[in-house]
Amino acid sequence: MLRPSSSARTDARAGKAATLPAISLRSVVVVVGLLAASGGCFSPDRAPGDGSDTDTSSAGGDGSSGSGDAAPLSCPQYCTLVGDHCDGDLLQYPGSVECEAMCAGLPVGAIDDTLGNTRGCRAYHASNAIEDPAGHCRHAGPSGDGVCGGNCESFCTLAAALCTDENQVFANSEDCVTQCGQYPVDPPYSADLLAGDSFACRMFHLSVAALQPSVHCGHIGLVSDTCF
Repeated sequence: MLRPSSSARTDARAGKAATLPAISLRSVVVVVGLLAASGGCFSPDRAPGDGSDTDTSSAGGDGSSGSGDAAPLSCPQYCTLVGDHCDGDLLQYPGSVECEAMCAGLPVGAIDDTLGNTRGCRAYHASNAIEDPAGHCRHAGPSGDGVCGGNCESFCTLAAALCTDENQVFANSEDCVTQCGQYPVDPPYSADLLAGDSFACRMFHLSVAALQPSVHCGHIGLVSDTCF
């Protein structure tokens, strides 16, 4: 691969420094470590780790934030960070397999995303959750918590990716957003809220629908026999 000249790289760094929000060196090092060296994210219809789902699409048309060059991010490493540092009331996924399956349904984004409904944004906040879990775990999780995507934006992106064909719940994205907007937002999302009429309950069932759509997709709509 051709590399730009040292002067071009210096100019690019100078220009980027003027526009990007401040990011700690520790965060950059950790998030850069999430770049997938080989293989991609776990997909619900194949065994984890078979390397057949590498996403190398570029920024612009894939739903990335456009704040930098899109890069395939390692779902297993992201999920390890979230699983290790976000637990208890801050638990974001029922398990690593569910996390990797949901990760596969998210727009890739870039490693310097601090906002937007992307894997890159969630990876950034997962790295910061090492030192400040209360401040970053919910941003790193599937809902995005208004930082890495709004609750309904993230929920509907994942519902469209995970509940399809005979398991489809919503007529279209507008229908999803309309129904989602009526879900009570209290209590705040945590992956241990399995029942009750709330956004949190429906996001939990969407997360496990990543592996068992026929069992759980039916629980995520406004009319739900579990989240009521």
